[in-house]
Amino acid sequence: MTTKVLNATFTLDTTIKAPTVVYFNQEYTYLSGITLTLFSSTGAVLVEGSDFTIDRASEDNYWKVQVTKETYHKQTVTLILSPDMTSHALLA
Repeated sequence: MTTKVLNATFTLDTTIKAPTVVYFNQEYTYLSGITLTLFSSTGAVLVEGSDFTIDRASEDNYWKVQVTKETYHKQTVTLILSPDMTSHALLA
């Protein structure tokens, strides 16, 4: 089995009211689903629902990630997208 991990680091601008769009190929690369994790520059894990949102339903193979917590403005964050290694898939 081939595993692929996307690791992206970027500086947030929370004044931009548009999401970061993440593409993944479910059919060929992430058959069992994916896990998305965001880390702050201090290494803290951001919490979905209170720090950021993910729109998983609008389009296949694309997730729209929006950091909503203003305290992360102008901070560097790391996004890691990896194959789901648990018994359940996170894909809707």
